[in-house]
Amino acid sequence: MATDHEPHTSSPVEIVAHLPIRGERRAREALMITDSALREQALIAIPPRILSDPDHAGFRLALACARADRPATDGAIRNAAAEIADWTGALQVIRRHRIAGLAHHALARLKCDMPAAPRRALAMHAMAQARCSLALASEAFRLADAFAEARIPLAFLKGPVLSHQLHGDLGRRHSRDLDLIVAPADRNTAAALLEGLGYRPVKGLDLAAADGWTRSLNEWEYRHPQSQIVVELHWRFCPNRRLAEPLSRFATWDDIALGGGRTLRTLTGESLAAYLCLHGSLHAWSRLKWLADLDTLLAAQGPEAPERLLVFAGRTRLTRPIALGLTLAQTLLDTPLHEDVRRQLAADATVRSLGRTALAAMRTGKGGVELEETRFGSTRVRLSHFRLGRGWRHWWAQAIAAMSSAEDRAAVRLPPALSCLYPLLRPVLWALRRAPRIPSRSAPHDDGSGRR
Repeated sequence: MATDHEPHTSSPVEIVAHLPIRGERRAREALMITDSALREQALIAIPPRILSDPDHAGFRLALACARADRPATDGAIRNAAAEIADWTGALQVIRRHRIAGLAHHALARLKCDMPAAPRRALAMHAMAQARCSLALASEAFRLADAFAEARIPLAFLKGPVLSHQLHGDLGRRHSRDLDLIVAPADRNTAAALLEGLGYRPVKGLDLAAADGWTRSLNEWEYRHPQSQIVVELHWRFCPNRRLAEPLSRFATWDDIALGGGRTLRTLTGESLAAYLCLHGSLHAWSRLKWLADLDTLLAAQGPEAPERLLVFAGRTRLTRPIALGLTLAQTLLDTPLHEDVRRQLAADATVRSLGRTALAAMRTGKGGVELEETRFGSTRVRLSHFRLGRGWRHWWAQAIAAMSSAEDRAAVRLPPALSCLYPLLRPVLWALRRAPRIPSRSAPHDDGSGRR
């Protein structure tokens, strides 16, 4: 494939249309349990300081801006904005949770009182995010055309197409890259096509050459040296086959019209909601962006969506990831749930424990610090993966996934015959990657008294 393939450049301008989410929700939501006092009955108890401490005002504003459009949303945003004394800190939380587009849209629509400097900063960040999404959409069209020409079935996960599904707007949802998914049998052919289009493996290791051990992974990352666009090529929804394969069997796909006569193929219905729950759970829901996606999708799908999603969870072995997503959405964003759904969610103590882990991950550094910048932050997330399923088969599949690291294999390139040694090297290589960061963050202070 020639590397000078011209991208489609006309559609993104034609596509941007702010379409309202359809549905007569207000009357139906009157039948739902939304009283915040009922939170105490079941799901996750929010630490009181998050609800009242001025130091957490930025996180409360981020929560309000992440809500779907419901009767109580506007009041929650106005109240949270009125509490902000430190707008610089609030914007840091908003940027860290990747919801600048949502926050800018909400605060501008409601004409919330903000100082001029942070208002301009938020607007500029949201516009930069929208421009990035338009560039990603244009590149997605180019890739879709190239894959269609090569007769490789292709779909997209998240990204600009999800923004359009949720908001009728390509740019409101934050996207940093393109996630492509192909059938496992097309993995190497798709990788060769991407390289023909000018992309290069981020880790400098060719996927086809590493075929003997990439079967335990689920994705490979590429970057285009000119555009700097990052593409993640997936052939499975996640590394753990016990979680990924049932969803693959029951997944529903459709071509989503994005305007200008262009479409992109992606997940729909309960499949999309289930994937959002799986993806968020694998990251311990550490960014509110992912929870906002789920909340907005459920609002668009109607009041019975949580019940349908739980039925789908039973078919796909994703009960805990889906229960965790619903639990967090209700607790933090007031997603309406019927009482029987609440009882079902409250029955699993592991889900509540995972919810507390997720809440801690979200509000690291009062919501403004990246999880990866804390000691063992990402390690706690990886350990939580073992609790996303039940039984020894899940544990075994997760152990295999945990011992399969592209970083390890790029750092130490063993021949396929010795690939069985990677699990033994993994703890050593993990420690070496962490070693330079630990002393600078945690070295004890010696004050001369002999105490540390």
